[in-house]
Amino acid sequence: MDVNATQLVGFLSFGVAAAFCYLAWRATRGVSSLWGWVTLVYILMTADTVLGTRYIISDAVRTVLKSGETYQDRRMWQAGIVICLLMLAGILLRLGFRSGRPQRKGTSSAVFLSLLAPLFFVLEATSLHSIDAFLYHPAGPVLLVGWIWMALTLLAAVQANGARMP
Repeated sequence: MDVNATQLVGFLSFGVAAAFCYLAWRATRGVSSLWGWVTLVYILMTADTVLGTRYIISDAVRTVLKSGETYQDRRMWQAGIVICLLMLAGILLRLGFRSGRPQRKGTSSAVFLSLLAPLFFVLEATSLHSIDAFLYHPAGPVLLVGWIWMALTLLAAVQANGARMP
Protein backbone atom coordinates (compact mmCIF):
# COMPACT_ATOMS: atom_id res chain seq x y z
CA MET A 1 0.00 0.00 0.00
CA ASP A 2 1.44 3.34 -1.06
CA VAL A 3 1.04 6.22 1.36
CA ASN A 4 1.37 9.74 0.00
CA ALA A 5 2.61 12.82 1.87
CA THR A 6 -0.90 14.07 2.67
CA GLN A 7 -1.90 10.73 4.14
CA LEU A 8 1.29 10.69 6.21
CA VAL A 9 0.56 14.18 7.54
CA GLY A 10 -2.99 13.12 8.40
CA PHE A 11 -1.85 9.89 10.05
CA LEU A 12 0.74 11.66 12.19
CA SER A 13 -1.48 14.65 13.01
CA PHE A 14 -4.51 12.60 13.99
CA GLY A 15 -2.33 10.14 15.87
CA VAL A 16 -0.67 12.88 17.91
CA ALA A 17 -4.05 14.48 18.62
CA ALA A 18 -5.41 11.08 19.72
CA ALA A 19 -2.47 10.67 22.11
CA PHE A 20 -2.97 14.11 23.67
CA CYS A 21 -6.73 13.59 23.96
CA TYR A 22 -6.12 10.22 25.60
CA LEU A 23 -3.79 11.85 28.14
CA ALA A 24 -6.43 14.50 28.83
CA TRP A 25 -9.03 11.78 29.33
CA ARG A 26 -6.76 9.94 31.76
CA ALA A 27 -6.01 13.13 33.70
CA THR A 28 -9.64 14.32 33.86
CA ARG A 29 -11.49 11.05 34.21
CA GLY A 30 -13.59 12.26 37.10
CA VAL A 31 -14.32 15.62 35.48
CA SER A 32 -14.87 15.07 31.78
CA SER A 33 -15.38 11.72 30.13
CA LEU A 34 -15.81 13.52 26.79
CA TRP A 35 -12.07 13.33 26.18
CA GLY A 36 -12.40 9.55 25.88
CA TRP A 37 -14.91 9.94 23.06
CA VAL A 38 -12.75 12.53 21.31
CA THR A 39 -9.80 10.12 21.60
CA LEU A 40 -11.84 7.40 19.90
CA VAL A 41 -12.82 9.77 17.09
CA TYR A 42 -9.17 10.70 16.50
CA ILE A 43 -8.13 7.04 16.50
CA LEU A 44 -10.77 6.33 13.83
CA MET A 45 -9.58 9.30 11.79
CA THR A 46 -5.99 8.08 12.07
CA ALA A 47 -7.00 4.69 10.70
CA ASP A 48 -9.10 6.26 7.95
CA THR A 49 -6.18 8.27 6.55
CA VAL A 50 -4.49 4.98 5.67
CA LEU A 51 -7.51 2.77 4.96
CA GLY A 52 -9.57 5.36 3.07
CA THR A 53 -12.88 4.19 4.54
CA ARG A 54 -14.51 7.55 3.83
CA TYR A 55 -13.82 7.03 0.12
CA ILE A 56 -15.18 3.49 0.27
CA ILE A 57 -18.37 4.80 1.92
CA SER A 58 -18.59 7.65 -0.59
CA ASP A 59 -18.25 5.21 -3.50
CA ALA A 60 -20.95 2.97 -1.99
CA VAL A 61 -23.33 5.92 -1.56
CA ARG A 62 -22.61 7.02 -5.13
CA THR A 63 -23.35 3.50 -6.41
CA VAL A 64 -26.65 3.37 -4.51
CA LEU A 65 -27.67 6.81 -5.78
CA LYS A 66 -26.82 5.87 -9.36
CA SER A 67 -28.74 2.59 -9.14
CA GLY A 68 -31.77 4.46 -7.82
CA GLU A 69 -31.35 7.11 -10.52
CA THR A 70 -31.14 9.83 -7.88
CA TYR A 71 -27.45 10.66 -8.36
CA GLN A 72 -28.21 13.96 -10.10
CA ASP A 73 -30.21 15.12 -7.05
CA ARG A 74 -27.29 14.69 -4.65
CA ARG A 75 -26.08 18.31 -4.76
CA MET A 76 -29.03 19.56 -2.73
CA TRP A 77 -28.26 17.01 0.00
CA GLN A 78 -24.55 17.74 -0.13
CA ALA A 79 -25.16 21.47 0.17
CA GLY A 80 -27.53 20.86 3.09
CA ILE A 81 -24.93 18.75 4.87
CA VAL A 82 -22.28 21.43 4.30
CA ILE A 83 -24.57 24.13 5.71
CA CYS A 84 -25.34 21.98 8.77
CA LEU A 85 -21.64 21.28 9.31
CA LEU A 86 -20.77 24.98 9.08
CA MET A 87 -23.51 25.82 11.58
CA LEU A 88 -22.20 23.09 13.89
CA ALA A 89 -18.69 24.53 13.53
CA GLY A 90 -20.04 27.91 14.61
CA ILE A 91 -21.69 26.33 17.63
CA LEU A 92 -18.48 24.48 18.54
CA LEU A 93 -16.49 27.70 18.26
CA ARG A 94 -19.01 29.57 20.41
CA LEU A 95 -18.98 26.85 23.06
CA GLY A 96 -15.21 26.52 22.86
CA PHE A 97 -14.57 30.22 23.35
CA ARG A 98 -17.36 30.93 25.80
CA SER A 99 -16.33 33.54 28.30
CA GLY A 100 -17.44 34.55 31.72
CA ARG A 101 -17.50 30.98 33.02
CA PRO A 102 -14.86 29.61 35.30
CA GLN A 103 -12.47 27.29 33.51
CA ARG A 104 -11.59 24.18 35.45
CA LYS A 105 -9.52 21.11 34.85
CA GLY A 106 -11.12 19.04 32.08
CA THR A 107 -13.54 21.76 31.04
CA SER A 108 -15.75 20.85 28.14
CA SER A 109 -14.98 24.08 26.22
CA ALA A 110 -11.62 22.56 25.25
CA VAL A 111 -13.43 19.43 24.08
CA PHE A 112 -15.64 21.50 21.78
CA LEU A 113 -12.64 23.10 20.08
CA SER A 114 -11.05 19.66 19.70
CA LEU A 115 -14.07 18.54 17.69
CA LEU A 116 -13.35 20.99 14.86
CA ALA A 117 -10.96 18.60 13.10
CA PRO A 118 -13.44 15.68 13.05
CA LEU A 119 -16.13 18.07 11.85
CA PHE A 120 -13.83 19.20 9.05
CA PHE A 121 -13.11 15.57 8.21
CA VAL A 122 -16.85 15.00 7.69
CA LEU A 123 -17.02 18.17 5.58
CA GLU A 124 -14.36 16.71 3.32
CA ALA A 125 -16.31 13.45 3.07
CA THR A 126 -19.38 15.23 1.63
CA SER A 127 -17.46 15.22 -1.65
CA LEU A 128 -18.95 18.43 -3.02
CA HIS A 129 -16.87 19.26 -6.10
CA SER A 130 -16.23 22.91 -5.23
CA ILE A 131 -15.03 21.92 -1.75
CA ASP A 132 -12.89 19.12 -3.18
CA ALA A 133 -11.25 21.52 -5.65
CA PHE A 134 -10.23 23.75 -2.75
CA LEU A 135 -9.15 21.01 -0.33
CA TYR A 136 -7.20 18.93 -2.81
CA HIS A 137 -5.20 21.86 -4.18
CA PRO A 138 -1.45 21.17 -3.94
CA ALA A 139 0.33 23.32 -1.35
CA GLY A 140 3.92 22.14 -1.60
CA PRO A 141 4.39 18.42 -1.10
CA VAL A 142 1.07 18.13 0.76
CA LEU A 143 -2.46 18.92 -0.39
CA LEU A 144 -4.14 21.87 1.34
CA VAL A 145 -6.37 19.48 3.29
CA GLY A 146 -3.26 18.04 4.97
CA TRP A 147 -2.18 21.45 6.22
CA ILE A 148 -5.69 22.10 7.53
CA TRP A 149 -5.66 18.72 9.31
CA MET A 150 -2.33 19.63 10.86
CA ALA A 151 -3.54 23.02 12.10
CA LEU A 152 -6.80 21.67 13.54
CA THR A 153 -5.13 18.72 15.25
CA LEU A 154 -2.51 21.05 16.71
CA LEU A 155 -5.40 23.03 18.19
CA ALA A 156 -6.88 19.79 19.55
CA ALA A 157 -3.54 18.76 21.08
CA VAL A 158 -3.10 22.18 22.71
CA GLN A 159 -6.64 22.09 24.09
CA ALA A 160 -6.21 18.55 25.40
CA ASN A 161 -2.87 19.42 26.97
CA GLY A 162 -4.45 22.45 28.64
CA ALA A 163 -7.19 20.24 30.08
CA ARG A 164 -4.53 18.09 31.76
CA MET A 165 -2.97 21.03 33.58
CA PRO A 166 -4.00 21.69 37.19
